[in-house]
Amino acid sequence: MESLLQGSLQGDEREMEGGSQDGIAGILKYAPGRDGPNQSEVQLATGQIGREIPAARLYRGSDLTASVQRLDMSSQPVILSGPRCFLQEPYPASYLSTNGHQPSTPDWTHTALNDVFSRRIFKPLPPKFHALALINEAFDSFHNAFPIFDQTTFMEKFTETYSLAEPSDSCSDTAWWASLNVVLALAHRFRAMRTRNAHSEDREAWGYLKNALALVTELTLLSSSLLAVQALLGMAIVAQGTPNPRPCEALIAVVLRLAQSMGLHRRVQKEGLSDDDRELRKRVFWIAYFLDKDINFKTGRPPVQDDEDMDVELPVGTAYLYMPGEVRDREIDFFSLRIGVAIIQGQIYKRLCSVNAERQSEMERAVAVRELEAMLETWKRSVPIDFQADYIGTEVLTQDLPTLLHMVIIRSTYFNSLDIIHQYSPRNTEWHFENTLRAYTV
Repeated sequence: MESLLQGSLQGDEREMEGGSQDGIAGILKYAPGRDGPNQSEVQLATGQIGREIPAARLYRGSDLTASVQRLDMSSQPVILSGPRCFLQEPYPASYLSTNGHQPSTPDWTHTALNDVFSRRIFKPLPPKFHALALINEAFDSFHNAFPIFDQTTFMEKFTETYSLAEPSDSCSDTAWWASLNVVLALAHRFRAMRTRNAHSEDREAWGYLKNALALVTELTLLSSSLLAVQALLGMAIVAQGTPNPRPCEALIAVVLRLAQSMGLHRRVQKEGLSDDDRELRKRVFWIAYFLDKDINFKTGRPPVQDDEDMDVELPVGTAYLYMPGEVRDREIDFFSLRIGVAIIQGQIYKRLCSVNAERQSEMERAVAVRELEAMLETWKRSVPIDFQADYIGTEVLTQDLPTLLHMVIIRSTYFNSLDIIHQYSPRNTEWHFENTLRAYTV
């Protein structure tokens, strides 16, 4: 690439040195309403280009990093006169001027794109008492296993939103508006599981999800806040319950890229954060992490987050859900269980499914299969769930539905992981498999 840049610059330099007045006239003659440049304009432009030649020579001999720095000085086309006349060279705009014609450059900063995004409201917010019931239901149903938001902070912003004459005015805060609609959508999704009128609840959820999805581009391009990451992560969780995996896959990819740009995947966090803020950042990252691993197993495509490029600690404080039908002092930390099995899923992909794993010998693959089976079995023994239980035809109480749902997710994740491990077992008899392992270990 550097050689191409230098070749282009050499050609530009020869053109600048040899073009003289004819070259200047060729540039200026396209200005609307002009027959051609006068003599003073030609002399002025020739002198300025002469001053640029040493800079171009210096630029040509620099390395690629210096080239990028030079281009960064003014990489936009400079309008001399009229929309069709552009000078494409990366020179500062202050170097270029003609009599009576001030150059102008477009502002390509991200703030200049604000007017491009329309914040369309597909479904207005419900009355406060109705919204409060939905939010409490959402936190009781999903937030114990997916602690995306800090409930106290969320409720403070909720109160502030409904103190406005028109709550929909809060859409000026893009990340908060998306987050609020995501939580409302999640509440309706859980209601759909509890009621026989699922179609009506799903329609309500879709309306709020559309409010949030309308802001995906803006959240991705303009926002770099933790709340934006949380909003996009919530959308991915809602989309995960749909038959099409692509929306969830795309959203998780965006979430992890934004999280990485904020350093959520690293142990060292930015200064000035409270302990609660640090824990929240960890929780947000780890939720995105295990959803990424789930999508990786479902689609067969590589995960977005590389396990070798992260050193974030595990969350300290996690919430618990009670086991239905059990003694109430027995609790399950579904959040930590999802993290644990996701780490094993990452090892399964790396050691059995990745391109590098395809280069392994049969003995190496056999050892990997045996070790991964042992890891998964160790994790299973730490889970207070009966993996052999048959829940078909079991009557489920309404209040137990969220817990049962998370149990089903844990069970299906385990069996899916075990199935993938067995798919990569050597295609031999058990006797030959044991002898292969024995020969390799000896």
